[in-house]
Amino acid sequence: MIFYYASPGDLTETVCQEDRTTQVCLPSGGILVVEPVDARQMRVVGLISTNPMDYLNPDFQPGNVLNVHLEPKNRS
Repeated sequence: MIFYYASPGDLTETVCQEDRTTQVCLPSGGILVVEPVDARQMRVVGLISTNPMDYLNPDFQPGNVLNVHLEPKNRS
């Protein structure tokens, strides 16, 4: 069976995949797009920021795995 699509294959392939990404707000105002690796690690998928220093940070490079440390906020 042959399927004909009006859009490129890359677009139709991403529609079929489950989107597991999460957005994390950075202190600089940027957004880090990550996906879970396991319960305590996240892999960087992308970075959305207007601050050039965010792009120079090696921790925010796509493919980098970050350890997650959750801390409760102090309620006053």
